[in-house]
Amino acid sequence: CRYCQDGCPVGIRIPDVISALNQAKVYGLGAKARGMYEKALEGAGDPAECISCGQCSSVCPQHIDIPSIMKEAAEKFKKKEN
Repeated sequence: CRYCQDGCPVGIRIPDVISALNQAKVYGLGAKARGMYEKALEGAGDPAECISCGQCSSVCPQHIDIPSIMKEAAEKFKKKEN
């Protein structure tokens, strides 16, 4: 969706976050994979910041529930505290 990539008011690269989340669902979040996903998300922005925006759910032309996807990604990729 072009809107999600170019028009995100928070600057999140939503397609990158969705791609990483989809890969995590297929390959899991083992230590090796986690590093790969976190690297992929470095330039995409923090998915947790996207949850409160609300703009994407009302304007996404494909009616994708982006806030729910971002919430899942934020929870899945939350860095573990040492």
